[in-house]
Amino acid sequence: MFDLIIQSPDGSSLFYPPFEKITIKEELNKGYDGSISVSYPDIKKYALAFGLKPDDIFASGNKEWYVRKDEVKIFGGILLDRKINGGGSGMTSYSINFADFSMLLDKRRTSNFWQRLATDSGVIVSDLLDFTNALSDTLITMGTQPTLKVRDLTSRFEKIRDEIVSMSALKKYDGYDWDCDVTKKLNLYDPKGE
Repeated sequence: MFDLIIQSPDGSSLFYPPFEKITIKEELNKGYDGSISVSYPDIKKYALAFGLKPDDIFASGNKEWYVRKDEVKIFGGILLDRKINGGGSGMTSYSINFADFSMLLDKRRTSNFWQRLATDSGVIVSDLLDFTNALSDTLITMGTQPTLKVRDLTSRFEKIRDEIVSMSALKKYDGYDWDCDVTKKLNLYDPKGE
């Protein structure tokens, strides 16, 4: 059985809203994204039980979402946007778009001059995470980090996520593979060695 969980990062608000369909698209070195379809009458009834409006359940870019299968979290990330669908007879459904936790890094940038020379790619990624978390904690930490290709990286106000992608196998022949899991760990993998 699948469950949808929507919560605040600190866990203070926790919802298990009804849903009709969840679509998840996962692409190596890009992360995953997708959409959730929710019946408006169902979510309205659910929200009223908490004294809320349907929009209160999904409002705010700081809400986290998780999909569980048999009590095990299998996907997690952030809500990006929502759209209410309907016609002349009123609102019929919500469409909610989401992405994995790595999208938090799309909102963070390097400094005016951020540089690492002759440094292991994994160490560069770890330094990028440390840099962004020192400014505003994304709660994303370094996970698996094997020894990888030595590179130079010089950035000026670049998106942290773009810099991580730029050294990956998506952009470099000898780059790493990566993912961001439900525990908010950014994992790097050597495609030739693992």
